[in-house]
Amino acid sequence: MLRTIAIMDRRGAIGTLLGTTVLPGGDRLASMAGVSSDEPAALLEGFRLAFNAGDFDAFATRWAASDCRVTLWSGSADLNRGGAGSVHTVLAPLRASFGAIRAPVAPGQFLTENASGTIRYFATFTLGDRQTPLELTMRLAGAGSGRVSEIRIGDPARFAPSTVAVVDIASDGRGDVSGAVQAIYDRLVRSGGGTLQFPPGRFRLSLSLDSRNVQVRGAGRLATQLLAVSPQAVILRGAYRSGTWDVVTVSDLTLAGGEEPGGIGFQAGANPPAPDDEFAGRTRFENVRFHNLDICVDRPAGQIGLTVDDCQFEDARIHLAGSARQSAGRPLMHGGNILVRNSHFQRAREAVVRFDSAVVGTGQVTFADCIMEANPGTVFDVRNLNANDSVPAMTVSRCWNEQNATAAQVMVDGLPQPPVYARLANCSLIRFEDTPVGSMTLRNTVVRTIDCSLDQLKSVTQDARSMIEHSRARGFAVARPVGRVDSIEATYLNEPGRGSSFWLPLRKSLSTAYRGAVAMSVIGDRKMAFVGSQTVETQPVADAALPGMTVGQQLDLAPGVDVFPSPVSLRAGRWAAWIYIYRHVAGPPPTLSLTGSAGMTLDVPLDAREWQAIGGMTVVPPGATSVSFRHRAGDGASAIHLGGMNLLTFETRQEARDFINSGLFAI
Repeated sequence: MLRTIAIMDRRGAIGTLLGTTVLPGGDRLASMAGVSSDEPAALLEGFRLAFNAGDFDAFATRWAASDCRVTLWSGSADLNRGGAGSVHTVLAPLRASFGAIRAPVAPGQFLTENASGTIRYFATFTLGDRQTPLELTMRLAGAGSGRVSEIRIGDPARFAPSTVAVVDIASDGRGDVSGAVQAIYDRLVRSGGGTLQFPPGRFRLSLSLDSRNVQVRGAGRLATQLLAVSPQAVILRGAYRSGTWDVVTVSDLTLAGGEEPGGIGFQAGANPPAPDDEFAGRTRFENVRFHNLDICVDRPAGQIGLTVDDCQFEDARIHLAGSARQSAGRPLMHGGNILVRNSHFQRAREAVVRFDSAVVGTGQVTFADCIMEANPGTVFDVRNLNANDSVPAMTVSRCWNEQNATAAQVMVDGLPQPPVYARLANCSLIRFEDTPVGSMTLRNTVVRTIDCSLDQLKSVTQDARSMIEHSRARGFAVARPVGRVDSIEATYLNEPGRGSSFWLPLRKSLSTAYRGAVAMSVIGDRKMAFVGSQTVETQPVADAALPGMTVGQQLDLAPGVDVFPSPVSLRAGRWAAWIYIYRHVAGPPPTLSLTGSAGMTLDVPLDAREWQAIGGMTVVPPGATSVSFRHRAGDGASAIHLGGMNLLTFETRQEARDFINSGLFAI
């Protein structure tokens, strides 16, 4: 078990650890005779003194495991691969830039995590009159091993920022200026960080971003263009490789594929993939245009944390791509914590979003106030997004949906598939809010919409493990949206008589509270007469849907029959609310509409095999002096069971909506 211990006088006896070497600044190793080598204070103090002496061999001999890795934001080294010499190459630049670790380790200055064998310490580095705190993390090889398997030093928490302009470099976009710009960037990193400022112009480059302390900025989204050096190249590569949450901001420029479509605008992680790629996250894009690329933003190894604000994505195979990191022996990293706001997505050939993050805990992906339009491919292609807490795996709020999924087919996992608005697989909960959703393909996924227009939701292909449900649903020009509706908000457009019908929860009780509003109330305990192209009378059946009822009515329809109950009178300008309870028992499904002297709803197929309530509301149009439930049979004979029919009129929309959502059946 890890526990904190006190360190003896920093200029005391040498003890048994590293001999009698006097370190720079007069430091001597504290006496630790009899102290176990797995004590956290001993580990930290031993590393401090070895680092200040510029001699890692002594620390490695005493405390480091054979496969110990030392990692900085700017590089890493393994003892078992390159030996202590390779570790020196990583630590020497750090010591040159930030100086020595100033103070000895004191009790209470560090944190220990017993379960994971981790020690976390904020060490103060001093170079001249500049002091910089850096996070130093050690991970033990195993309980009681007394050996360190990993030493990680995080990015500087504070620095003296400066702005370095990219000048004296060709800005006509003709030649590859990667080396010259990379040199400017690297000098800025060594100086402590700041902003790499691009002037107006076109710069063809591939730039590796190695530090969280350097921001990248252009002179404007159209003024500064960073171009891919080839159709296979990455323009900006985020290789921060440290687990801090300091964010790197890229702003006010364009990332483009150049004359030929291709390239990746931004990719997180090294090439080829390297250990710690999962930490190359926390990037923010502000006012950035992504144009004519293969992938605009690619996060292939988790890289937790991405923010996109006020950006333009256009002409790419995929706009946003991400997956999880699951390499053996490395930390698992999911692809969540993504926030996209006020951004515009156009002309994605395969997908606007393609995420695959099969790591437990993935989630909190948010798209808010975005525009998705004219994307021939799928908008959301998301697999394996499973949040393990109370937040949805993905939330889409107030986003525009227009002319998407229009291609004949797109490639999905190497196979041609028809595009849909959302293809979702193995997602715990995807929530759409105030967004007009489109057709979906669902596999083992729960989708919930809240206050969404469902006019474009014309088809849902789902397996038995999936579910789609709607709250405060809105529909204006669709016969019946797919999915279970627990409440509705509105069902009309500017043009009266275009009301939608919704699947509703079955009625929970009968109520006499609405007698003043009832225009028609028929329940299944009595025969019903229908008139029209024929006169038809129902027959009682021992099948009921309303509470307290034991009898329903069977309506048999001959081919081509068009019948309805006796019409009732309405008054224009009032709000009509209707509930119709049925189940289809034989033949091709007939259709139902609320029609009379003027049409009020679209036709809806009566195809539910189990008891189903459908209903909606609309404003009564001028000329609709009478109305009824119109049943039209197809080419074959059919039969349905009727549980009840409700038609009520109200003075206000609020009253009509409240009745529909009450779960009551008016008698």
